[in-house]
Amino acid sequence: MNVLIVALLLAFSLVPPSAWAEESDPVTRQRIIELQRRAEQALLGQTGEALYRPAKALAWLDLALHEHYEDDRAGIIEHAIAEAERLLAAGTVGAAFDTPVPRAAEFIREDLWTKAAALRKSRHFHCAAREIAQLEVQLVWAGHEKWESGWTHARPAVEVAENLAYEAEMAQRFCTPRTAAPNVEKISIAGDALFPLNKDDIKHISAEGRSKLEAFANELKKWKSIERINVVGHTDRLGSPAYNLDLSRRRANNIRSYLIGQGLPAGRIVATGEGGRKPLVQCTNADRDKPLPDCLQPNRRVEITISGER
Repeated sequence: MNVLIVALLLAFSLVPPSAWAEESDPVTRQRIIELQRRAEQALLGQTGEALYRPAKALAWLDLALHEHYEDDRAGIIEHAIAEAERLLAAGTVGAAFDTPVPRAAEFIREDLWTKAAALRKSRHFHCAAREIAQLEVQLVWAGHEKWESGWTHARPAVEVAENLAYEAEMAQRFCTPRTAAPNVEKISIAGDALFPLNKDDIKHISAEGRSKLEAFANELKKWKSIERINVVGHTDRLGSPAYNLDLSRRRANNIRSYLIGQGLPAGRIVATGEGGRKPLVQCTNADRDKPLPDCLQPNRRVEITISGER
C-alpha cells in the first residue's frame, strides 16, 4: 500500500468519532458552557475553603462536557449538570461536601474516597480545597468509566484521581499560616512553542520555549516566597484520551524538571496533565474556517500558576 495512504489512514484513526460527528444536542453544550463561565467567575478572587464549591462545580462540568462530546446517553451528563447547579446556588454550604455517585457509575477505589474525606477534615483543608473538590468528582468520573467499559478504560481516570490525591497531600504538608492573601499569577505558553509535535523530552524543548521558561524562572527567583507552582499540560482532542492524558502529563513533568534545574524549589512544584479535557476552543464543523489542527492550536498549551509573596 502506498506509504502516503498508510500515513493518512493512521492519522484519521487517531481522531475520535465524536470529532467528526454532527453534534446531537447543542443546547446542552451551551448550558454546560454557560455554567462553566459562572463557576469560573465564582472562582475569581477566592482563596482557601472558598475555592471548594466553585472548583467542584467546574469539575462536574468538565465531566459533563467530556461525556457530551462522547455522546453519552447513560444519564451522567444530566447528573453532573445538576450537581454543578446545586453547588453554584446560593446557600449551598455543608451540602457542598456531598458527592453522590449516580446510577451510571460504580463506587471504586474506596481507599481514595477515604483519603479525600480525611483531607477534607484536616485543619489544613484550606490549602488543598481545590484539589480535594476535583478529586471527589474525578472518582465519580473513574467510576463511570469502569461502569461503562471496565478497568482498562477506567485506568487513566483513576491515575488522575491518584495524582490529585497526591497533590492535595503535598499542598497540606507544605501548608503554612497566611497573614495575607498570596499573590496568584498564571501564565500560559503555547504547547507548540515548547515541544515539536508528539515530543515531550526536555532535549526537545524549542529555543523559544527555553527562553520563555528561563525568563519565567529568573522572575520567580525574585519573589520573597513561593507557596506553590502548578504546572498543567493540555492537549487538543485529536488522538485517544489515554494517549493525550499521558502526553500532557509527561510534558508537564518535564517542564517541572526543567524549572527545578533552574533552581526553583522541587517540593513546591506540582505537575499534572489534563489531556484534552479542558479545551479553550471547540472548533465545531459549523464554525471552523481553517484546518482542524490549526483551529485547535490554543488547546495545546502548558499553564503555570504561581502563588506566593512577591
